Amino acid sequence: MNKEWEDYRVFLAVTRKGGFAAAAPSLGMVTATVKRHIERLEETMGAALFDRTSQPLTLTPAGSALKSVPESMERADVAFREAALTEQREARGAVRVLAPELLGEYVLPPLFGKLRRSHPDIHIELDLAFARAPGARQENAADLAIMGAAPRSGELTAERLGSSPCGLFARRDLLDRLGRPVCVEELDRFPVIGLRSDAKTRLSHALLGLSLADGATRIRCDTAARQFDAVRSGLGLAICEVPLAARYPELERVLPEVGRDAPLWMVMHKSQADVLRVRVVREAIEREVNRYHSLSAADPRPVRVLDARPAAGARSEPPAAMAWATRAATQLAATA
Repeated sequence: MNKEWEDYRVFLAVTRKGGFAAAAPSLGMVTATVKRHIERLEETMGAALFDRTSQPLTLTPAGSALKSVPESMERADVAFREAALTEQREARGAVRVLAPELLGEYVLPPLFGKLRRSHPDIHIELDLAFARAPGARQENAADLAIMGAAPRSGELTAERLGSSPCGLFARRDLLDRLGRPVCVEELDRFPVIGLRSDAKTRLSHALLGLSLADGATRIRCDTAARQFDAVRSGLGLAICEVPLAARYPELERVLPEVGRDAPLWMVMHKSQADVLRVRVVREAIEREVNRYHSLSAADPRPVRVLDARPAAGARSEPPAAMAWATRAATQLAATA
């Protein structure tokens, strides 16, 4: 707090309570501290502000002349606080959020529950697939979009939300039963869980530098969320976001040298930047995503140190294929 305003605040309290000791409890101070504030203010003003020979204390002419200054400051402070509270109370209306599937399934719903309790007039529309990106003129355009690439449109603005590290995970009891792979080539003997789309499965593997045989994917799911549920059920091994897997102690990361960071951006139309309801939701999402990413560093489970040396005849993803995969992922995210 500003020292000058703190002195004035103490001055007003002493004026209203009639004494140093009487004012101390309302200020959360001891009497000696109250006296020091008044003495500092009197030194600044170059005059005594209270007649200390009277009980209760009365103002001197200098104190009476000064009184209107802190009173006007106090009124301005109260008005500012009331305006801020009114603004928060009046955050109302619908906010449509477009989010990646795993964030939308596992991370954002609890946040929106808390947000609705603090801002009951904000209505959340969470869309994992069908909303159009911000800036689109269509009626169902999203107000906020969490995307994997920065926008190319000049009408959009983006803020980096960090990155979600991804890696390979399986249930511990499954690994206890089947053994733990020590190199990429051993993945062919593990049940790999992929997506129903062969193209999406190959792309997700390529982004981790993997080139698995077609027969390695023995279980397929229609969505990333169902794929993660299958991993938690012990059906096999799959690519998971590290901070999400960190929530489940039954999961273990294998081949920790296999992984990548998936960037995230908060995208919105420039015209929405100062809309209160959108700003409230955006700031809440940013805080929650930061907490989510912190789970990667806070995960107490030991990472198994495995042999990262390729086995004889090891396959590696050609650089050209990796470059294509990266470009394709960026294009998909940018047009989601």
